Amino acid sequence: MIPEIYWLELCRKIKSDIELADIPFLMVTCRTDKNSVKQALASGASDFITKPVGMDQLIQHVNAIITQSTNTMTG
Repeated sequence: MIPEIYWLELCRKIKSDIELADIPFLMVTCRTDKNSVKQALASGASDFITKPVGMDQLIQHVNAIITQSTNTMTG
C-alpha cells in the first residue's frame, strides 16, 4: 500500500501546476475517517471514494467528475 501522504502531495503538485491543474483527481483509499476526506478534498482531489469500491460506484463517480469538468470548461 502506498502511504496516503504521497497521494495528498501528488494531488497538491498536480493542482499547483498550471498545465495540469484541470486534470481531475479521484482519491480511492481504505481510509474512512472524516479527517482523511477533508485532507483529500483540501489537497485538490475532485472526489473521494473509500474501499472496497464496486465497479458501478466507481463508474458513477468517474462520470460525475467528467460531467463536472465538462460543465466547468464550457462555463
